[in-house]
Amino acid sequence: MDPLPTTAVSDLTWSHVGIVLAFVAFNTAISQTLHLHVGTPFLIATIRCTVQLAVAASVLQYLFTTKNTLAVAGITGTSFLA
Repeated sequence: MDPLPTTAVSDLTWSHVGIVLAFVAFNTAISQTLHLHVGTPFLIATIRCTVQLAVAASVLQYLFTTKNTLAVAGITGTSFLA
């Protein structure tokens, strides 16, 4: 089994997100050109998903790096309420 890394590891960067958004923009343009009327909802859903995942990643990153048991229990407890 591999040892745990000593520094933070990030496999997904904002440049990767930018590449995905370029593909979404391309698909939105194709949708508008072909009058499919799915481009705008698709774009809105993509942006919403990106924001939600960024917030969730920030919370999880804090959760995994904290040493305070009470904070971990509080964040875990509030996640069940949502």
